[in-house]
Amino acid sequence: MAITSWPTELESRSQRSAHRRSVDADFALPFGSVIPPLEISSGTRMADGRKQRYYVKSEIHNVLTVMRLSDAYARESELYADFRSLLDELHNSSDLVDAQTVVEPFLALVATSRAEEVADVALSSVHTFLLYGLISSSSINAREAVNLIVRTLCGLDEGRFWAESELGTTRVLEALLATLRSTAGHLLSNRSVWH
Repeated sequence: MAITSWPTELESRSQRSAHRRSVDADFALPFGSVIPPLEISSGTRMADGRKQRYYVKSEIHNVLTVMRLSDAYARESELYADFRSLLDELHNSSDLVDAQTVVEPFLALVATSRAEEVADVALSSVHTFLLYGLISSSSINAREAVNLIVRTLCGLDEGRFWAESELGTTRVLEALLATLRSTAGHLLSNRSVWH
């Protein structure tokens, strides 16, 4: 079909709204229906040690970059050194990743951070580890790792300005919910769940 003239403004709007309605109808759920939970395919499970190390290394690089850009941290800080030593340990290892060893520096940074953006990136990394299955029921020291996550996030100081902000509170709650929903969630102690 050949177009003989440019569509008028009215035709363009009506065509766009008709297109939007057809697209919305394709993705609409009936009123009152429940969205099914997201199923993680077996391809995203962290069974391979190489894949685990890759994800952990990328999150370490993210945190180190933000720490370098932040005025609150120097390259000589103890937390910076902890991340560098974990990175070196991952480079020299071919084993599966120990979940507790991985989350400890990230949680230490969340608990002691003086900069909101650094704490946010560290907390997002912990959240990513939970979502992608790095911390699962089959992980090494999974019980200790999930209990450490809950104890750290529930025990944040009242004076942490980033944790009292709406975004900080939301991030903490998302990480706690991801911990409960993860495959290692059943490993939480009763005390951690009620905390």
